[in-house]
Amino acid sequence: MTADVLCRYATDGDGRLVFVDEAWCAFAAANDAPEYAAPERLYGRMLLSFISEPTTKLIYVALMQRVVEQRQPVSVPFRCDAPALRRWLELTMTARDDGGIDFVSRQLHSEPRDPPFDFRGAPHGASTLVRMCSWCKNVELSPDTWGTAEEAVRAFGLFGAASVPQVTHGICPPCVARFELDLRR
Repeated sequence: MTADVLCRYATDGDGRLVFVDEAWCAFAAANDAPEYAAPERLYGRMLLSFISEPTTKLIYVALMQRVVEQRQPVSVPFRCDAPALRRWLELTMTARDDGGIDFVSRQLHSEPRDPPFDFRGAPHGASTLVRMCSWCKNVELSPDTWGTAEEAVRAFGLFGAASVPQVTHGICPPCVARFELDLRR
C-alpha cells in the first residue's frame, strides 16, 4: 500500500520552521488561517507555537528529542476526521544533519463517514465541556470510558438536546499509554 504524502515541513536545531510545502499553505488557507499560508510568515517561528494543547506539546517535545538524540526516524499514527471523511494518518519525523527535523505527514487510509453532530452550534458559554482525543478522535463518555463521536452523540442524547456541549481536546489514556510504551522501546 502506498501512502499519500499530505504535507512536509522542517525545523532547524532550535525547533524553528525552515521549510513548509505548498500543501501546508493550502491547508492553512482552506481552514481560515491565511496568516499561516505564506511561508515567509512562518519561517523562524517555533513549531511548538502551533500546538496549544499541553499534553500534545509535551509529546512532540519528547518525540523530537528522541529523533535528534537517537538519529532514528519515529512514526506516529493518528486519525484526523473531516465531516464526510475519516482518515488514518502517520507523521514521520527524521533527523536532519543540521540538528533539525524533517516532518512528513501521510494518509494511510480513508473512508467515507456520516457527518457527525455539528458541535459548532453550542451556545457561547455553555457550561458543559466534552473532551475529544486529538489523536484517535474518541470522546470521553465518562471519567473511565471513551468512545467514538457517534457513540457520544447517542450517549449524551445530543440530537434531542436543547443545547450541546463545547468540545475541548486532550489525549485519551489509551493513546498516552501507547505513546509511553513506544518511548520505552
